[in-house]
Amino acid sequence: MKNEYNETDSKLNPTLEEGASLRTKLEVSLMLLDEL
Repeated sequence: MKNEYNETDSKLNPTLEEGASLRTKLEVSLMLLDEL
């Protein structure tokens, strides 16, 4: 379900995938900061 969504959005906005990976990196960074 989520995959279909991403495929459709990728065609409309190729940079969406980049934004998603950036957001993931941000979330990971926040998680690491919380552990400190």
